[in-house]
Amino acid sequence: MTFPITVLTLGLFYFVLNGLMFQLAASLIPGFELDSLAAAVGGALVMSIVATVLHVFLKPRRKK
Repeated sequence: MTFPITVLTLGLFYFVLNGLMFQLAASLIPGFELDSLAAAVGGALVMSIVATVLHVFLKPRRKK
């Protein structure tokens, strides 16, 4: 649920850091390849959006 806050505060470093983690994963996992840092940052952005959408739709309901 941090994606909207990150966008509002222009937390671009957060996406760059996640992109670097994507590149680290690509260097450790055979078959997972990235062409550039921009591709890694784009993947981090997509992953954040998907996580936010899943959190909205799959959050547990509170019992009253």
